[in-house]
Formats: sequence, C-alpha cells, structure tokens
Amino acid sequence: MDAGSNMLYPSQVVDGIVHQLGGKPLLKEIQWKQKLNLFGNVCPIGTCIMTSDGNKELVDRYFKVVHAAPPFYESRRKDESIRLLEECYESSFEMAFDSIHWKGHDGTRVVACPLIGAGARGFPINIAIEAASRQSLKWLNNNDCEQQNKCSQDELLVFGIMEEYIAKDLVDALECERK
Repeated sequence: MDAGSNMLYPSQVVDGIVHQLGGKPLLKEIQWKQKLNLFGNVCPIGTCIMTSDGNKELVDRYFKVVHAAPPFYESRRKDESIRLLEECYESSFEMAFDSIHWKGHDGTRVVACPLIGAGARGFPINIAIEAASRQSLKWLNNNDCEQQNKCSQDELLVFGIMEEYIAKDLVDALECERK
C-alpha cells in the first residue's frame, strides 16, 4: 500500500518512493484515472485506489499498488483526523485482500503496508500506531476464517517500519488491542 495525497502527486515519503520506482507507467496510469474523474479528485481523503505496479523495479516486488489518501493531522479536529485515517486502512485492506485474487510464487498473499499518516501527514506516532493496530485487528476479526470461510492462513499483512522502536510499539499496541 502507498500513502498518497488526494490527487496522488508524488512526495518525498513512501508515496514518492513508489512513484519513483513505478516510473512513467505508474504516473500515466494515475493521470489517466484523474482524467476519468470529472472533478479531478480521483482519491478523496479516507479512500484508496489501485494501480498496476508500473516499472520493473516494482513489478519484481509487487503485483498491484493500493494508494491510500490519508488526511493531514489536525489537533483541533483530532477525532475527525483519526476517523479518516482509519477509513484509509479499512478501504485499503478491503481492496488489497478482497478485490485482488492473487498469490505469490510460494502460494502466499502478502500485503505490505506503511504506517499511514505518520510521515508527511503529521500524525503523532502513537496515534498512527493506535489507528493501524485497531484497523488491522478489525480487519482480522471481520474476516474470521472459521466464521466466514473467507480468509486463509496464507494471507499476511506486513507493516514496513524501518525504526525498530516504532515496530515494537506497533506490536505492543496489537497485543494490547487483542486483549
């Protein structure tokens, strides 16, 4: 998944890296999707879209890219900011797991996800972690394998977090949320 703006313009965070690796094919696909939308807002805040993987650099690693449009964090509108951030996760997980019927070479379907909102969008790390853990567990609980016979043991959600202390805080939040 990729955290982008509501117009999906590249920036110098995860979105910028994805756009750089996706190259012109990815840029052209996003521009095409924007032209299809009469209002020019192809990905409103709190939603996501899916694109191809673009250039070879992404093709070798990913099957599709889900672009999420998180809000900017506003402390005066904290609850609204968090709600929209959680909507990003919810729509992205749904699109990544439910809309794509693919598996990797080893038969496993892996969805890689950044800590949405924690970079250029200005969310405090603890709030971004809480939103990520709540929505991850919500997705897991809503897709209970035994109840719905929908998900399988070969589906993985992996957060790409470079800082070890942030990754540990996310694991701790997931464990607390499960209790």
